[in-house]
Amino acid sequence: MTISVKESIMLQPVEGVVELKPRFAGGELPHSHHLFYNPNKTSNFFYPNILKEALSKNLVLFYAMADRLRHEDDHRVGIYCDGQGVLFIEAHAIVAMDHFTHNLNHNNLIPAVDYSAGIETYPLVVLQVTYFRCGGVSIGVDYEHHVEDGESGVHFINSWSNVAHGIPIYGSTSTSFPHHEYQLSPPIITTTTTTTTTVVASILKLSRDQLNILKDKSKEDGNTINYSTYEMLAAHIWRSACKARGLPEDQETRLYIPINGRSRLKPPLPPGYLGNVIFSTIPTGFAGDLVMDNGYLRSALDYLQLQPDLNALVPGRHTYACPDVGINSWAKFPIYDADFGWGRLIFMRLGWIIYEGLAIILPSSTNDGSLYLRIALPPHHMKLFQESLYGI
Repeated sequence: MTISVKESIMLQPVEGVVELKPRFAGGELPHSHHLFYNPNKTSNFFYPNILKEALSKNLVLFYAMADRLRHEDDHRVGIYCDGQGVLFIEAHAIVAMDHFTHNLNHNNLIPAVDYSAGIETYPLVVLQVTYFRCGGVSIGVDYEHHVEDGESGVHFINSWSNVAHGIPIYGSTSTSFPHHEYQLSPPIITTTTTTTTTVVASILKLSRDQLNILKDKSKEDGNTINYSTYEMLAAHIWRSACKARGLPEDQETRLYIPINGRSRLKPPLPPGYLGNVIFSTIPTGFAGDLVMDNGYLRSALDYLQLQPDLNALVPGRHTYACPDVGINSWAKFPIYDADFGWGRLIFMRLGWIIYEGLAIILPSSTNDGSLYLRIALPPHHMKLFQESLYGI
């Protein structure tokens, strides 16, 4: 065992909160990410008491993070705002930090939680601060997706770091649209492609020059549409995955795209809103025109309210498998702004469950215009995917 736990406590908000019972909580599976920091020469470098005190203060604003889930009679999940707290673990490693930054296995850097007793018993946020032999530090965070999405998770961490750093913090029941994003995947046309349950994850870098080549290619044949970097890269990833999988031309395939509803809902949600406001959508037709305005999003909420069992709609291993693809972008999240007062974050990796066909776009830590793509595919597809991705 390379890591030993020194302390494991449940931290509550520093001030009491009113007990509430929201009616409905839509969400997905837990997900995690890991922050890595180089050592500096300060005597209080990532001092545990500073982190714990700042976390308790931060939970006053993010009180839902300190709560618990409960199953209701109608199969929905309710968030009970009882302020039981988040799990905070201090751990020490006998290895250097690069033991983890050079591989994708970060399981030891997040707390292990016993989920056997049911959702009413486990915390919605668990954190582990690990101190390495080299002097570096990592913060591993695992969130329950019922209470937050990726943007809220990054906002929670950055707000916590601001407190530690001393910086002040601040229904209808009918649907109007068909919601194909919640329907079953299209059937697979029989091909010679080998099927396997083995999946590997890779992190692939796309430089600024490579992204610019993609932009130039979008202007070929007299095209005058200005596509965003995400639009071009998502299309390129989707096409490369189809090629790697050897799909026939008449195979229907869907691209799942998470849409942030904060600014699209009317009225828009305020900055700093805590919660999961991610809606799934899929391009329809060759143009991929998406209608994701206030009317569509509220129709999606109505659709979810009408479902007798939301568990059947939770995205999972089946959602992004062949012939489909899911692409999530964290490229514009201020991930590297989490400065607790001891230096800038140098490295961040997501610790999500590896699903075939699920891709995550991440920013570079150096602001050099490059992007990183994390994607999971069967080994025999991964090599072909990389050849297509870089063959631009």
